[in-house]
Amino acid sequence: MNKPAILTVENLTVGTGDAGSENLLDGVSAEIFPGEIVGLVGESGCGKSLLAQAVTGLLDSPPLFVKGGRVILEGDDWLALEEKEKNRRRGRVVSMIWQDFHNAFNPLFTVGSQMIGIISHIHPERRRMASWQCCRLLERLNLDRPQEKLRQFPHQLSGGTRQRLAIATAMLTEPRLLIADEPTTALDAGSRSAVTAAMTDFVRGQDRAIVFISHDLTMASDFCHRIMVMYSGKIVETAPAGQLQRTPLHPYSKGLVSSTITFESDRGQPLSVIPSDRTGRSSGQPGCKFAARCPQAADVCRRRKPPIVKIAQERSVACWLHADRELEGHGKC
Repeated sequence: MNKPAILTVENLTVGTGDAGSENLLDGVSAEIFPGEIVGLVGESGCGKSLLAQAVTGLLDSPPLFVKGGRVILEGDDWLALEEKEKNRRRGRVVSMIWQDFHNAFNPLFTVGSQMIGIISHIHPERRRMASWQCCRLLERLNLDRPQEKLRQFPHQLSGGTRQRLAIATAMLTEPRLLIADEPTTALDAGSRSAVTAAMTDFVRGQDRAIVFISHDLTMASDFCHRIMVMYSGKIVETAPAGQLQRTPLHPYSKGLVSSTITFESDRGQPLSVIPSDRTGRSSGQPGCKFAARCPQAADVCRRRKPPIVKIAQERSVACWLHADRELEGHGKC
């Protein structure tokens, strides 16, 4: 990448601080560059939303704490900033579309007054144009009669409408980094397509980036430039979207790809299933957290954390299968 990263996460670790408890984020590192849409995928509970909250400084603390690492946002150490300064920069530097969009608006005020108030606070020079800009973007998000919707209270609107209003609010503040946490869950196919098209335009030709959090690997691969696969609080693989779909490297990534239905899927062939860990052997395990579910796991996988192996400029994987030098004396996985 020619331009410096908008976001750099270095060895970020988040936990509860309780003695003996496992870290919920365990040494996460990542970079997000201008013009990128980066997908963050993985099963429920793997730490996707927690990473977004840590990056934006909105962890539920206590009980959660950042125990180590750094978050560099626009060149500044975000974790070292005072809360007042973070509040001043939220919306301008980073904005988030929350997964729980039902609570995105105060029920005592119309959604329009809240949206216009947020935009006017962050960009006072746009106060007179805020209503027009809201309507224009809402039309692009496949929402009819936007002026009427802005005059209504949250309880008068459907879930899909509230979700698109929340998406529009985050986009209209024009942050350098937009984090979208499952932003299309309540939307029909046409509205999902409109949202992804608007997000693509949001970064095109601009010094902006999007982190798109999803459990839908197929949608993320169609929409994003790169994919980061997360498992049990760690990013286990990063790759360009097309490469990940064609040649996944980590066994967990392979399981995700092979268990996904596509137009090319053989209708007579049963989908693959990632084995469950009913024994709880991954809990407290010193090595790879996926070893208890991995059909290719060897003894070294259970004893030692895998290194992050750089495969190419935009591709890396944390797996002993691809760490030949580290496997000397241990045998192949």
